[in-house]
Amino acid sequence: MKFVLSLGLLALATSAAPIEELEKRQLFGSSTKCGPVAVLFSRGTFEVGQNGMTVGPEFTTALQAVLPSGTVFWGNGYNNDVVGYLTGGSLQGISMMRAQAEEYVKKCPGIKLVLSGYSQGAQVTHKALAGASQAVKEATKAVVLFGDPMSGTAIPGISKDKINTICAIGDTICTGLPIITASHMVYAANSISAAAWVRSKIG
Repeated sequence: MKFVLSLGLLALATSAAPIEELEKRQLFGSSTKCGPVAVLFSRGTFEVGQNGMTVGPEFTTALQAVLPSGTVFWGNGYNNDVVGYLTGGSLQGISMMRAQAEEYVKKCPGIKLVLSGYSQGAQVTHKALAGASQAVKEATKAVVLFGDPMSGTAIPGISKDKINTICAIGDTICTGLPIITASHMVYAANSISAAAWVRSKIG
């Protein structure tokens, strides 16, 4: 079955909390914890919870098994409505992810960053990194993009060998078409292999 993301879904955006309120709740600010590695994840459109419901939780569990003790995790609880997806990624989500990455680099000398996103969250990850400081780009050791609507698009300042784009056969979201097929819903199954790839990049 295929589901077309139509403009009729835009009405759902009216139920979202104000941007300022979300930013206050989701940015850790002075409570940001340091560790050897920080993993930042941006969920997909309409997923609930800071880390989403499928890919985020599974990927986090897989990473916890292979990354150093003390690794910290941050989920991007941005306003993830369909408007953001249709416009190339939520501006709020981009701002929040970039700000958190900058916060880690500022407060945690020597920290290694892993940035990841699923669906609209992949768009957010692309653009958060593209506009980040040189310090954030140098600290970024791995980028994992699941079901990426911007598949094939380079991220300025991040070498290709640091980017793992995972797109299932038949996932039209990865081709830029706003059509969700069953192939777009399978990425939790890639969590273990993606985590192993991240581990190889962290060193």
